[in-house]
Amino acid sequence: MPKTVQIRDLADDIYATMRQRAATAGLGLPEYLRRELTRLAERADPAEALRRQRALVASSDRGPTREQILAALHDERRP
Repeated sequence: MPKTVQIRDLADDIYATMRQRAATAGLGLPEYLRRELTRLAERADPAEALRRQRALVASSDRGPTREQILAALHDERRP
């Protein structure tokens, strides 16, 4: 079930910037923020990414392959 979030004490310049970005994207502010929060939530948590990378190194006698390293970097940089 969808949830509602209310943010208090947001600086005027931040609000104006987000409103402008939403307008540039052709979206209303709530939809723009919903998309940005979803994108943020889908990014890897740095601590979890570090745990995964350490597990990857520990699981191989020779260390990770080039493909595994590139895949891990791609996951980290995913917008």
